[in-house]
Amino acid sequence: MLRQLIRAANKITQEALEQEDEPELILDHAEHAIFELADERIRQGFVHVKPVAEQLLEKIQEMEGRAAVLTGLTTGFADLDKLTSGLAASGSDYSGRATLDGENELRVDAGRERGDSRSGAVVGMFSLEMSKEALVMRMLCSQANIDAQRFRNGFLSRPEWAQIA
Repeated sequence: MLRQLIRAANKITQEALEQEDEPELILDHAEHAIFELADERIRQGFVHVKPVAEQLLEKIQEMEGRAAVLTGLTTGFADLDKLTSGLAASGSDYSGRATLDGENELRVDAGRERGDSRSGAVVGMFSLEMSKEALVMRMLCSQANIDAQRFRNGFLSRPEWAQIA
């Protein structure tokens, strides 16, 4: 993906430096090249929810019972760290929100509802803002009616673990 991005960027730069076309046409070519790469990434990115959920649950279970509240790096701001659980060291941050809210919750709930096993429908969900793990976490928490912050930190009660299961 990075090599393809470098090739596209070099081609865009070369076309801009040569100035053989109108700026609007060069911009159109640049947009097309970048959107093509993004589209390819999305097509390659669809995976079944089950393995993602299993990996997510394993990670959360590993954190269960520990004393630390932060799952990532401290921001240096205690209140912000409480809300976000710290910054993800791996770059796969789940979300900066402590609760499920707004637009994303509506989208996740609608997709989850349409893809319910009883409906027989297959639903593909993606987000340019959230990782697949973050989407699955939102789906699990919404379905089980569990606070996402407590889930993310691994501080769930026995009844909450039963709800997730």
